[in-house]
Amino acid sequence: MGSRSEGSTGQLRITLVKSPTGYNERQKRTARALGLRRLQQTVEQADTPVVRGMLAKIPHLVSVEPALRSPRPEGAGSPALSPALSGVEGGVEGGAEGEVK
Repeated sequence: MGSRSEGSTGQLRITLVKSPTGYNERQKRTARALGLRRLQQTVEQADTPVVRGMLAKIPHLVSVEPALRSPRPEGAGSPALSPALSGVEGGVEGGAEGEVK
């Protein structure tokens, strides 16, 4: 168990670089199970033996690289949206109350 956590980077960035159309149905389903729906779509998956096994079955369809360790910028953007959303809700409620009165 310890050797697996030491050698793994935690996350993998997987990109669908070739269409699974024309390939075996199992290969299409494997790409789908990895979360790949469209060409050039990139997803991040945990670096586990299960995911590595799936990638080993479709290496001709995907590009794999270690994921960068900075998923925080996306999370940092969401609090900035919260005040805007609450302002919109307040405006809608105020407009609805004005129409009712």
